[in-house]
Amino acid sequence: MHDLDALLLIDANKYLDLYRTDKGRKLLAPLSEQASYIFVTQQIVDEVQRNKLSAAADFMRAKNQGMKLHSINVPDHFSGSETGKNKEILGQMREISKSVKSVNAEIDAHTLEIMAQVAESKDEVSQALAPIFSKAVRATSDELQLARERKEIGNPPGKRNDPVGDEI
Repeated sequence: MHDLDALLLIDANKYLDLYRTDKGRKLLAPLSEQASYIFVTQQIVDEVQRNKLSAAADFMRAKNQGMKLHSINVPDHFSGSETGKNKEILGQMREISKSVKSVNAEIDAHTLEIMAQVAESKDEVSQALAPIFSKAVRATSDELQLARERKEIGNPPGKRNDPVGDEI
């Protein structure tokens, strides 16, 4: 890294938020433009890699519930009509129901495709983060020791039962 007067450290959860937002693509280009100013540790990279699939899956699961269409059903006691209109309406409803099932199947297939891309780091977010993450710095033995000591005395960040990741 060249001589810079400022560096930016982004928490792993903020990177993971890119897998949990509708507008992540808008953030990727500006983030990439600032890559030379971003300091990242191997600890952060490992945490993102370990959790990105579940973050994306949780987000997609919630989104899919809202995107999926629901078929409609008319109670049989409302479908009787002397004009014969009921057969036409019920026929249309059956066609709509078939279309709904087809669209929902396409949504499920597309979601699986996205999850496979995330798992293989072939999605847009993973590819945009790759140049930033390639510069990750590993903690030295001394830094690890200092992190352990910091955890022992209870100096934030970090949680009592978690590994020393945040302390690093």
